[in-house]
Amino acid sequence: MAAISHRVKSVSEKPIHIFDDMFSEEQKKRAFNLFAHADYTFLHASRQDTTRVREWSAEFAVDDFRQHWLHDALRDIACEATGLNDLSCYDVFCNASRFGDQTFIHTDSTRAGDISVLYYVNTEWEPDWAGETIFLTDDYEPELAVGMKTGRVLVFGGDVLHRAGLPSRI
Repeated sequence: MAAISHRVKSVSEKPIHIFDDMFSEEQKKRAFNLFAHADYTFLHASRQDTTRVREWSAEFAVDDFRQHWLHDALRDIACEATGLNDLSCYDVFCNASRFGDQTFIHTDSTRAGDISVLYYVNTEWEPDWAGETIFLTDDYEPELAVGMKTGRVLVFGGDVLHRAGLPSRI
């Protein structure tokens, strides 16, 4: 396993923590299997005003996810990033974006202090396949693109504007 990498970028003076090489190849495969066998539906919408455009996603029962090793690992990473020790998971889902889908700018929460954790569950990914997560300023200007990378973890405030980039046709 490569040396763990932790970088911090910022958007509108809000930190975006980027962690790489946190998991072994075996752990990445186990995490992928959890999400690969989930029940995906075409019901998710990024915001209340975008419900006419649905996205493929799978939701997980929080209590069930808390029993999975990945919950503890991601919580520990979020605690390291934020310096907080009492973080609690309140929502778990997985997007399954495909070429040609539509994604929208959104925040994950409007509650002060909420933290978002994104885990790129893919077991392989090439830079040419795109799929970056785009972070925007409070004025809706794109400021940071974080590329997809197998096993990458992002930690940021739930109030940070962002949208999922879409994979290329490849």
